[in-house]
Parts: sequence; structure tokens; C-alpha cells
Amino acid sequence: MDSKELLEDLTSRNLERIYWASYFIVSDCNNMEEIQPLLQDLPEIRKKSRGLKFEDKTAPDSMYYRRAKYILNFYNRGEACPCALYLYPKYLGYDHKMEAKKGFINIIGKISYKDLVQCNRCGQKYSVFEKAYHSTTWHWEKVIEPARDIRLFEK
Repeated sequence: MDSKELLEDLTSRNLERIYWASYFIVSDCNNMEEIQPLLQDLPEIRKKSRGLKFEDKTAPDSMYYRRAKYILNFYNRGEACPCALYLYPKYLGYDHKMEAKKGFINIIGKISYKDLVQCNRCGQKYSVFEKAYHSTTWHWEKVIEPARDIRLFEK
């Protein structure tokens, strides 16, 4: 799905088309080449989607739509590397092995039951662990490395 098709679907007011476009954006949130062209049309997307009513606010279609809007606004603000999107609360669908296959991250090690991964753009490290309930989920946590301050070692 290219950005022209995404724009047509997001502004169609057809809930099924909006769902699938939103699903694509969420699933491929680190694909800047597909998402960035939509930013110039963000005012139109906002205008045409104003007042949309999904039957159930907890339904997957509504959740993907809200998540897709969050991703578009994230890119529009330009405030951080897209890898920060892996930390989005309540969305546990980013399989780090698939993200590595896409080339966005590298799996660089293991800490106990968690995989250690690193973003290929900014170098940020994350620990990721997999859980299986009725479906498989992946929990991402930012790895904060201790500062190496030379003053700590001075006498």
C-alpha cells in the first residue's frame, strides 16, 4: 500500500478502509518512506476523519485508528527517532524479530529471558520479552545505561 492509497483510505470515511489503512501504518510504523508523505496531508486527514464513530471504542478498528493518528502526529512533531514508537502504551504487537528482518533494529544479545536489541538509526537499546496469552505479545523496555563519569574514579 503506497502513501496515495493510504491517504485515499484514511479520508474515505469508510470505516473498513480506514481500519486497514490504520493497520498498515501501525504495523509498519518505522517505515518513514511510507508515512512521511502523508504528513503534508495531515490537515485533510484530520478534517475528513473528524466525528468518525466506531461502534466500540475498545474494538480493534478503533484502537488501530487511534494508534495510527498517534503515529502520524509523532512523525509530524519530529521529536524523536521512530524507535520510540515501540514504547507506545497498550500496544504490544511489535515483534522484535520481524522488526530486525525489516532492518530497523539488530538483536545484539540476551539478558536472562529478554532479548537485547538496538535501533539501527539512533543506537537506543531496548530489552524485549515475549508473552503468550490468547495471542503473543512483545513488551519493550528502554535500556538506560549508567553514565560513565570519569569523576567517579578520581581520588
